[in-house]
Amino acid sequence: MIFVSHARKDKPVTNPFVDKILRLGFEIRAEHIFYTSHPDTGISGGDYINGSIFRKLLQSKLIVLFLSKNYFDSPYCLCEMGAARLLKEQGKADVFIFLFPGLSYKDMQGVFTENMVVGLDKSGTDSFINMASSVCSAIISDRPAAYTREADEFLKKLSSALLEIAPPKTVSIEEFSKLQTEQAALVAKLSQTGEKNNDLQSYVTKLEELKDRHDVDAIKPRTAQKVEEAYENLLTAIASQLMPLSNSGKRVFFYLWKYGPEEASRRVGQNQLDIGHDVDKNFFCKDGSYYYFASRGDKVKEHVDALNHFFSKDNLVGLCQQYGFQESEWEQLIKNLPVEPMQDIEFWEENCLPLKPLDNLAVFEDKLNVLSHPLQLPPWRTPCQTVTTNRPLTAQKGSPPKMIFLG
Repeated sequence: MIFVSHARKDKPVTNPFVDKILRLGFEIRAEHIFYTSHPDTGISGGDYINGSIFRKLLQSKLIVLFLSKNYFDSPYCLCEMGAARLLKEQGKADVFIFLFPGLSYKDMQGVFTENMVVGLDKSGTDSFINMASSVCSAIISDRPAAYTREADEFLKKLSSALLEIAPPKTVSIEEFSKLQTEQAALVAKLSQTGEKNNDLQSYVTKLEELKDRHDVDAIKPRTAQKVEEAYENLLTAIASQLMPLSNSGKRVFFYLWKYGPEEASRRVGQNQLDIGHDVDKNFFCKDGSYYYFASRGDKVKEHVDALNHFFSKDNLVGLCQQYGFQESEWEQLIKNLPVEPMQDIEFWEENCLPLKPLDNLAVFEDKLNVLSHPLQLPPWRTPCQTVTTNRPLTAQKGSPPKMIFLG
């Protein structure tokens, strides 16, 4: 006899297991299966439940446990698991254990050894078929192909069956502790939100009493994002989006944005820039003799346009409203930048176009003829030497830029 120990709430999984694998695959008759969730294989009418379960356990050659959160929430199931362990140790029955998704071996707390536990997957059902074929050969058919076919059908519908299972009404101590921590964090966040709402209401009340912009700027609350922070976030967004481009592709991106397709395409040909890799990545496309931004390039261009918008004094009022900084803060930032930063190749090189580092300095020297700025080698370095370095290389020119084009 095969004893199927399970939680009643897990029937969406255990019913198909019994019907497909045991009854259709193995062709085991109902009287050789004890499975309480089906009338044909469960407790007979009038039988004493506890006595019937204990008697069937003693008669079983193979006990199959379906361990789940619902299983551990059931006193009956835990008693069956304890009895199964005892019978296993006495050599009176073999035990096979399926572990539901979401649980791990540590949830068993050492009741059985880890090598006795399998998941609800192809490997698990194959292991079960091997054990049942050996232990219960007297009651199963000799049709291995049928075992595998029905097991595969069971696994195909397993994901949807798991979704039908209702969770237990109790949780573990660990889960309860985690929920308590999350609740405390949410309460604290709610309290902070309430304080912010009160501050904003006070701000609105004061605004209603003011007359001109100077008065508004004087009482405007400081927001979490400063002007430098907003600026750095915009730069980071562009640099991260352009990172997959080749070094030549980074130069072409600047040309397209600044000059448009005709002039950018002319410079691609003049400098013999290879951007085939970037075209394949959907940053650029070519129509006739001109290069254009492709869909991925257009998305990056939106970030560049946003940074260019940030630099325009015509947009200053809207920027201050959007980010919450003062006009004087913006002006302090801008005065340290070129007059039109996004039109300045050095600004792009230093801030927007991180180049991929070269592992070998000799390779770097071979490309000196296409550098935007000459490279001054240190006195201890001669052109014929080869030095391997894991650090990005920078050119030296007065105030050295952080990035340079290699083409």
